[in-house]
Amino acid sequence: MPRRKRQPEVRKGTAREEAEEGECAEAAAVRAMELALGPEVTEAELGALKPGKGMAGKDLLLAVGIKRLRKAAGLPQEALALVAGVTRQLVGQVEAGHHQPVWGTVAALCRAMGFPHWRLARWVDRLVALRPW
Repeated sequence: MPRRKRQPEVRKGTAREEAEEGECAEAAAVRAMELALGPEVTEAELGALKPGKGMAGKDLLLAVGIKRLRKAAGLPQEALALVAGVTRQLVGQVEAGHHQPVWGTVAALCRAMGFPHWRLARWVDRLVALRPW
């Protein structure tokens, strides 16, 4: 009868295993934040916005999305601003729909929350398709 080869022992806590666990945790966090975005925006949320001059429907949805993501991440405006490299006033104006941010700012805010900015853009586009402005 042939001898069985011993399988190499897998050690817990290897760099690869830790990286995989980190990726899984990151993916779970992104998924949780996607769920926080939700499938629709309520009239109350839109009514609470103070639209600035020239703000369109997409801009207002972007404001709602950023606010929802920040709350899901459990960050106050000050902490988000600090990590993103912007002022707290800018974060407040964006969330209120009063300021139309450039995509670099949106990307910085999303990166600070650990959420891909392209997913936020996809969420906004999906809502615009469901409810034309």
